[in-house]
Amino acid sequence: MVRSKNFTDLGSLFAGIEAAVNSTLRDKQGSVARHAVETAKRHVEVEVYQSYNPQFYTRTGQLKESWEVQLTIDGLMIVNTRNEDGKDIAYIVHEADGYTMSFPFENVPRRFRDTAVEELKNDAGLRAAFLSDLRKRGFNVM
Repeated sequence: MVRSKNFTDLGSLFAGIEAAVNSTLRDKQGSVARHAVETAKRHVEVEVYQSYNPQFYTRTGQLKESWEVQLTIDGLMIVNTRNEDGKDIAYIVHEADGYTMSFPFENVPRRFRDTAVEELKNDAGLRAAFLSDLRKRGFNVM
């Protein structure tokens, strides 16, 4: 917890803040990661599942549930890991590239990842999750 640390100068204070922010942005189990995954799931539901009812196959729901939080040099990356028989189903649906059957949406990209990212860019809920994670690290933030 940062609150128990005594800072003797502005440099050490800023270093402590930076460490807490970086830790928050790299927490795979934190509120920020959970919020981002829930946002992505919602976009799959709306842009993929609600766009039509399949006639030629039964939905498994795995596209919506197959999210993994990975660490990168810049922080967290939320990745859809839905694969079947070696095919990246998330890519196929997102780009409308690689379908092996004909159906009404075979040439219609459903860009659930892009729209989730756009929503998260100005999302008050993501900001609230970030502040919550900082509070858990001992910061009194508003």
